[in-house]
Amino acid sequence: YSDDAQRLVRAAIELGIHTRLEPTEIVLSVGDHQETYQPDGQFDFSKGPREFVLNVFPEAQAFQEEQ
Repeated sequence: YSDDAQRLVRAAIELGIHTRLEPTEIVLSVGDHQETYQPDGQFDFSKGPREFVLNVFPEAQAFQEEQ
């Protein structure tokens, strides 16, 4: 897994997003919303991996507000 992919997974786990690691893909999901990423991918983390994940999964913001 690329450094970016590892940062993506960490941010997703910290935000409470279900994370499944497969040999050929990373699967993130919240309810019926599912996104897949390449394990060797490079991502635009200009605002950080947490913001990247929250932009893709805005519903994860509710998890943060509940805490």
